Amino acid sequence: MRWPQNNEWAAANNLPDERIEIAVADPEKLASNGLMAFAGFFDVSHRKHDYDYGRSVAQRLLAEYKLQLGSVFSNLHWTPKTIDPIDENLNNIQISQVDKTKRQEVYDQWRRQSVAGGTEG
Repeated sequence: MRWPQNNEWAAANNLPDERIEIAVADPEKLASNGLMAFAGFFDVSHRKHDYDYGRSVAQRLLAEYKLQLGSVFSNLHWTPKTIDPIDENLNNIQISQVDKTKRQEVYDQWRRQSVAGGTEG
């Protein structure tokens, strides 16, 4: 997904007065989107999913930009690396889908640290 930025943003950041684009991942395709982007703490496979998905977005966009005439990427000498298959079952998982034992372990750890830190209310 690409989000065009306006010219005021470019000017404020001392960039040329032209359309600026950035690449961002679609949050609905991230495993860690649930629990305000912290669901990735529950399982390394969630973090790996998001990392690989982000790489796939970047590789696709770089390939597109390289083909655009006058693009700053037109002379890019780059060979994309293989990305592990993306498990779409992990897209936008909800906290209720995370293993209950793992949820309890994380809760217990946060609880112990809050008690030890004197922040229990």
